[in-house]
Amino acid sequence: MRTKYYKSFKYFLLININYCNKFITFAKMRTIYRSMEFDLFYNSLSNKVQNKLDYALNIISEIKIINSKLAKKLKNTNLYELRFYIENEYRIILFTIDHESLIESNEVILLNGFIKKSTKDYKKEIHKAQRILNSLT
Repeated sequence: MRTKYYKSFKYFLLININYCNKFITFAKMRTIYRSMEFDLFYNSLSNKVQNKLDYALNIISEIKIINSKLAKKLKNTNLYELRFYIENEYRIILFTIDHESLIESNEVILLNGFIKKSTKDYKKEIHKAQRILNSLT
């Protein structure tokens, strides 16, 4: 059985030449941990929103370079936000454990989530995420 492995941006593409089938498997780029506060938020979401969030989390766990429309660093903090939209704007605040940059990080923790209604929500939720982070350390 002849198998070729190609390595590009730490993705592994497995092509089985004998059967002429292409099996694409992605090595997990990042391990994602969840806080209890995030789990409470996740469980309160509808199935449609949960599916979209699961899709976004799969992108974060499998792809090294993430578009800034999906994940963005919050100014004057060491936190990032995961952004997606279904009927409302949803935000998930996350922290990179092993590196300051999300691109270089291999471990990420989801701290909390919220529905964006105003800019006041940002400050309140950032403080909440920092309290969660401090309680975990």
